[in-house]
Amino acid sequence: MKKIVIATIAALAVSSTLMAAIPRSCNACHGDDGSKNTVKKDLVPNKLSSAEISTKLHAFRAGTEGTVMKVMAKPLTDAQIAEVAKAWAKK
Repeated sequence: MKKIVIATIAALAVSSTLMAAIPRSCNACHGDDGSKNTVKKDLVPNKLSSAEISTKLHAFRAGTEGTVMKVMAKPLTDAQIAEVAKAWAKK
């Protein structure tokens, strides 16, 4: 029983850390909730739909758009892009 509890707690901690780490890597320019953009004031993540955020991040990752964001989005996985899009999309 103790092993199950410890394994469950560890799994939850890893899951929470990974989910929290995705937007944190973006916080310097976009804030905790995607409400800022220090480079392009008209492209604030939380003013976009989930689909728009996803499309932009995929374009940045592919290198077809952006400057700084090409570098920032390059290591993102499809799952991370989906998580950021879901977390920051306009409500």
